[in-house]
Amino acid sequence: ALPIYIGDATVLEHHIQLLKVLTQTGDDEVGRPATELVFDAKVHATQHSLRIPNLEPDTYYRAYVCVSSHSHQWGTWSPALEFHTAMPTAVYIAGMSPEAITVKWGKLEGS
Repeated sequence: ALPIYIGDATVLEHHIQLLKVLTQTGDDEVGRPATELVFDAKVHATQHSLRIPNLEPDTYYRAYVCVSSHSHQWGTWSPALEFHTAMPTAVYIAGMSPEAITVKWGKLEGS
């Protein structure tokens, strides 16, 4: 079978899986970190973006994509796209006067 690529005119569907990385060190016999499947969806090839809800802050994830052709054959999974979510940024009022409000963001002062 020939490889099928995202963007190929013969692509019918995308299969997306997102795994949360539970440990950074290898836990299995080949040294892969432990992971947990947190998102699994199949979408039509005309859909070019996807919102993945409920990601946790300061967490490592691995995303994989596989595509199917009009002949309903699935290709191989992509290499992992690894990413890390950031910590939420605090937004707060640091001062007020009759003429102005001072808004700051980042770590709260004193923490």
